[in-house]
Amino acid sequence: MRSLSVFFIVATFWLCAESHSSELASWIEFSDAYHADELDRALASRDRIEPDRVFIAALADYRLAGMHMMRGDEDNAARRLRQALSIIESESHRVTSDADLMALRGGIEGMLIGTGGFLKGMRLGPRSARAIQFALTLDPSSATAWYMEGVGLYWRPRIFGGSNSLALDALDRAIELFGQSADDPVAGWGLAEAHVWCGEILYKEGKYESAARAFSAALAVQPGYRRAEAGMNLILARTPDIAESL
Repeated sequence: MRSLSVFFIVATFWLCAESHSSELASWIEFSDAYHADELDRALASRDRIEPDRVFIAALADYRLAGMHMMRGDEDNAARRLRQALSIIESESHRVTSDADLMALRGGIEGMLIGTGGFLKGMRLGPRSARAIQFALTLDPSSATAWYMEGVGLYWRPRIFGGSNSLALDALDRAIELFGQSADDPVAGWGLAEAHVWCGEILYKEGKYESAARAFSAALAVQPGYRRAEAGMNLILARTPDIAESL
């Protein structure tokens, strides 16, 4: 009887390990497709991530929403964002004690503003900011929270506290924290993205050499990252000599 119990314990552990390994592989495949801007491949790999893997499932939908937004498809973006919120709310007992989930919820609400008009911004903007600030209170070392704070500060109107300078500070902190888990495909998920956001903000401010360094850093983390390549190409087309300083 005892040996049978041991067998079931070992079998259960093995099945859980296999499931985790399979979903991690799906997440890595999804991330590769996302960075390559291959929507169909990203959608297919997202379907293999189970909803009970709450953080990566919601994060995948958040990323897919961004891909849809880049293509001008606000309807599918909004659908993905609502699905991501639903996944997070299914773990409502965890959200108020999990800084990463709380920050992701704030980031999702922030992106939802882009799928609606002024009134949606007035309603969701403060909610998004509060969620991210609460996440930073829960865990000041949450890379996800600093990432969402940086993105939020960039998009937020100046009259409501938006600031490129503060956004860069927050993203720099996110880069530092993500960098501590650079070899972990989940914990280090936003390292390349944070570099790209810095590059895009710096480019907008006319700081082309600094922007080029940020895009170069993103490509060092994630070779073939299409968004980073696009940013770098814009800079090189404008100021070809910058290539010599990289």
